[in-house]
Order: sequence, then C-alpha cells, then structure tokens
Amino acid sequence: MTFPETLLVSGTTAFLTGTFTLIVQYFVASLQRRNEKDKALEQEKRTAYKQLLDLVFNVLGSIANDKNPSNKTNDENDIFKIERDLTVYASDEVFQLFLALRKASDENQNVVEALAKLILAIRKDSGHKNTAISLREILSPVVRNPGKLFENL
Repeated sequence: MTFPETLLVSGTTAFLTGTFTLIVQYFVASLQRRNEKDKALEQEKRTAYKQLLDLVFNVLGSIANDKNPSNKTNDENDIFKIERDLTVYASDEVFQLFLALRKASDENQNVVEALAKLILAIRKDSGHKNTAISLREILSPVVRNPGKLFENL
C-alpha cells in the first residue's frame, strides 16, 4: 500500500471512529438526561402521594378517635395543591381512582371503598406491584375501631 493510500485509510478510520464516539456520547448523554427527568418526575409523584395520604390519614384518624378534623381552610388549600399535583404526576390509574373518590364523596356513596382502592393503587404505583393487602387491611392501621366503615369491604 502506498503512502497516500495508507494516509487515506488512516484518515477514514479516524473519521469513522470519531463519528462513532460522538454518536455514542450523544446517546449516553440523552439516556442520562432522560433518567434524571424520570427521577425528578418520580420524586414529584411520591411527594404528591405522600401529601394526599397525610391528609387522608389525618382526617381518618380524627374521625376514628371522635375528634374534629383539622382546620377546613387549610384542608381546602392542601386539597387544591394535591389535586393539582395529582393531575400532573399521578399514574392514570391513581388519577382515575382519585376522581372516583371525589365522585363517591360528592354523591355520598361508599367513600371508604373508593379510598381503599386509591391507597392500594398508590401502593402498587410506588413499587409494590404484587401486593396481597386487602381493601380492609389497607385502612386498618389508622381506623382502629372500624365498626360499619368496613361493612362492605
């Protein structure tokens, strides 16, 4: 092989290697950005779920212990923020069950069942895909004397 041919082969090889390296770096950076975005969205979702569960369990605990639930104005502000965050970050199933809970509450239907389904969906969306906890069990930690609350579950 002559010197110009060797130079051409070396130059082509260097160009292809450089191009391949740039493509790989682009894809790695793209995957890293996507992973960071997914982590941020997951954190926002978990925060929204935690806020909802804190509010719900505080109200349930107050009712179960025959106490008045907390300040209604604060609850309304919290609920607005939670609804806003659930609209953006919750999975489709959790969001639909949240809407079903609101509808059950508005229509004086079985709110306890709707709430238990929502909490189980949050649990599954948070990583416990094969949970074996029942609707009755999911609310039992906060409702110590369920009485008729669990009648239909």
